[in-house]
Amino acid sequence: MRVDVNQSPPPNGYSGQYFFGRVLCWMGIHDYRIISVTSSFGRGGGVEKRQCRRCRKLNVRPIN
Repeated sequence: MRVDVNQSPPPNGYSGQYFFGRVLCWMGIHDYRIISVTSSFGRGGGVEKRQCRRCRKLNVRPIN
């Protein structure tokens, strides 16, 4: 069973795991999932969009 630690603390005793996940995000250690990948040729290259599962931070980074 995967516990979703996204927005609010769960009611059934998983609040420690929720708090620990939030502390990791606060320290800069995110749990990213890839939302979309756009590839292109040439000098610009591609772009990858990632979003943290815990704090919902969106990160866009170039792909070479």
